[in-house]
Amino acid sequence: MKIFDPHFQITNPNSLISGTDLPSTRAKKPFSKINIDLIKDNFTASDQNKIFYKNAYEWHDEQKTTTKSKTTRTANRGNEENKR
Repeated sequence: MKIFDPHFQITNPNSLISGTDLPSTRAKKPFSKINIDLIKDNFTASDQNKIFYKNAYEWHDEQKTTTKSKTTRTANRGNEENKR
């Protein structure tokens, strides 16, 4: 289903992550194949790879790095205090 909606034309595929909250108990409209078709019909194959996979992978990888960095800083701070 091609959409000629200006929102799709200005949407940055680098900022989208596809996902669901199945079973969609809070959603006004339940998740369906149409949701995936909208992305497949309105973005290039490269952009679809970002939306369906790469953006989420990179975001989660960044979160792991940030969490690990915070844990290391906290541990180092504790070691410095124990030396005193």
